[in-house]
Amino acid sequence: MIMKYRWVHLSDIHFAYKDYFSNRIRDQLFKKLQQISRQDKVNFLFITGDLTDKNADYTEELYKFINDLLDLLGLDEHHFFIVPGNHDLERTQQRELIIKGIREKNNDEFIFNLDRDTIETLISSQKKYFDLNKKLKKEDYPIQKIHFIKKVDEVNIIHLNTSWLCGIDDEEGSLFIGVNELYNVLKEENISPESLNIAIGHHSFECFHKKEQEQLSSLFKDFNIDFYLSGHVHQPSIRYDCHIGTHFCSCRQMRSDSYDSGGLVIGNIDTEKGNNYIKFFVWKQKGYWAPDTDVGLQAPEGVYKINTHKFPSKESIVVIHKTMNTPIDQKKLLDDMDFFDNVPVYQYPFSNIEINTNEEWLKHKENTKSFVNNIISRLANKMVHIFPLSQIPLLIYLGYLLQDDNNNIRIYQLDEDGEWVLDSNDVNLIPLKSTFIKNNPESKKLVVVIEVSSKINDCDIDIYLNTRENSILQFTIDEPERFKVLYATQVKEIKKKFRREMEKYINYYDEIHLFCAVPAALAVEIGRCILKSMWPKVFLYNYRRNKTPRYEFAFDIN
Repeated sequence: MIMKYRWVHLSDIHFAYKDYFSNRIRDQLFKKLQQISRQDKVNFLFITGDLTDKNADYTEELYKFINDLLDLLGLDEHHFFIVPGNHDLERTQQRELIIKGIREKNNDEFIFNLDRDTIETLISSQKKYFDLNKKLKKEDYPIQKIHFIKKVDEVNIIHLNTSWLCGIDDEEGSLFIGVNELYNVLKEENISPESLNIAIGHHSFECFHKKEQEQLSSLFKDFNIDFYLSGHVHQPSIRYDCHIGTHFCSCRQMRSDSYDSGGLVIGNIDTEKGNNYIKFFVWKQKGYWAPDTDVGLQAPEGVYKINTHKFPSKESIVVIHKTMNTPIDQKKLLDDMDFFDNVPVYQYPFSNIEINTNEEWLKHKENTKSFVNNIISRLANKMVHIFPLSQIPLLIYLGYLLQDDNNNIRIYQLDEDGEWVLDSNDVNLIPLKSTFIKNNPESKKLVVVIEVSSKINDCDIDIYLNTRENSILQFTIDEPERFKVLYATQVKEIKKKFRREMEKYINYYDEIHLFCAVPAALAVEIGRCILKSMWPKVFLYNYRRNKTPRYEFAFDIN
């Protein structure tokens, strides 16, 4: 079963707690999540408790904060999941007496046999949280069940209310959550071992009583729980229990103080490409986000690579072909994306170049061939992340050398803000229209025009080929402009249309003359469509904005 899911994990918002540092991290969270969501789609947002601080009111400002997060990530209420924390309940004298009595018993059997009135008394302390939950989720919290499961997009989200039996000092290590209540819920659901199963709760696993940990471990194993996401301790952690098959992940808080400056977690499961990981970020009070290097030995650079039987990983490599402007700062790129120093990086050794002569074109064509041939044997069974920003003929040739038989390639693009992006939740698919004009039935030359980033004038083509004497296949979108086609979903849809239409005509022509006004990633994908065994010779032309003619012949391939 192929799975592709990405999530953002936040915890311990403590929104009622406000000071300069906490206000700043929450404001800067939006900028970080915008960058994350444009690198690739986010499927879920998890917040594991303590939305408010010390049972303070859930204000309209908090409600707006969470809704703004969902809008930014392009998520609706069905893809957002929260659980209550120990600050999301009212501490009363009656509640404290009940909890102390339970602790004195120190007996899980006592918990199992709590009467319904006592349970409802304890649960009622979370009423304000339940009201917020209804407002955000547009549905009632299933109070009678205490714990419950939501299924969305073939993923099971197991909600653990770890706070209904908490509320006194020094309770870490002695908490019960009522595993009998959880067991009854799990029995009702048909949780497949093949699906992605994520449990969320406020308290980290170590906060539970030893007897409760034993029973939870057994339930996690029997019901195939893959991840347990939590918070509470305000420190990041990650570990894998191979005996039960569960990954335990704890997130920093979303406030910033002298104890913990705050942070967030990104999870990624992509079984087709073997790109499975959990990545930790920390907020630096000097004013920036950074990889969290304090997670532990399992994630020394802030990234925990998941490589299990259910989620096998593949090695990654980075390929950079950027001749336009200054070279890429590899360290910054790897820090910003999901790669670190141990990932092989192959960078085309020429940058900030102009190509003005036929000899220079042929030189860089040969250099690109040598560059790809040097790494192509290393691509097998690896995730290939391509960062392109070079002249269009070179990028088409790069794609041509890679060919279209590798599904493990991901191509990033620079957006208008200078950030590398891959995909996003709020992508609008842009239809590609095609028009075929057979001007001369005798001609064996097909002029192919692709207008995505800008229009292409016939007069610029006529310098090389008479558009009235050769067949024309024109591809265009409505109102072509830069940055209109930016994301992988858009690029792949246009590529599919281009490839399907081209295959109708390539057998009838000896030459294809390709004039492209396209973004970098689409140029690479167009090159991958030019199959060595099927296409005729292809002539590539390069756009030159401030020169006449606007297009110049670069070189031919195939």
